[in-house]
Amino acid sequence: MNADDAGETRGHEEGAIPFYPLHMTKEIMVMIGVIIVVFTLSTIHPAGIEEPADSFSTPEHIKPEWYFLALYQALKYVPQGKVFDGLTFLNLAVLLQGAAFAFLVALPFIDGYPHSMARKRPLFLAVGLAAILFMLVFTYLGYFSGMKDPILGINVH
Repeated sequence: MNADDAGETRGHEEGAIPFYPLHMTKEIMVMIGVIIVVFTLSTIHPAGIEEPADSFSTPEHIKPEWYFLALYQALKYVPQGKVFDGLTFLNLAVLLQGAAFAFLVALPFIDGYPHSMARKRPLFLAVGLAAILFMLVFTYLGYFSGMKDPILGINVH
């Protein structure tokens, strides 16, 4: 076996560019170029300084992201007051929402029905459809919260 055969068995092809140092050097040069462009643009056009945040004054238009909107809207319907000493209705509602989510995650393990089809798993199907309906209705109400509902024509709280 000569030196040429040994090189071919290791995957070296004639005319190929080795990864190190040639290809790696090119990649590092591109990375440095991108950093220089970003630094230059951020120096020429810096982000403006806005008014400082006030943690005691939340603007009215602030809403959570869409995936928390239903839970946010549901909490608006919880009455004020205390359940026990140190436990308010709002705290209890947040705990119940967390417990409901944990139940939905654990439901496939709890439901011991042998069939895998949703039609043959009534508990799974009923709870899943109720959760979807809850999310749809309360996300809709949360999206139009503080505005006039386009379908019903009433103000949503």
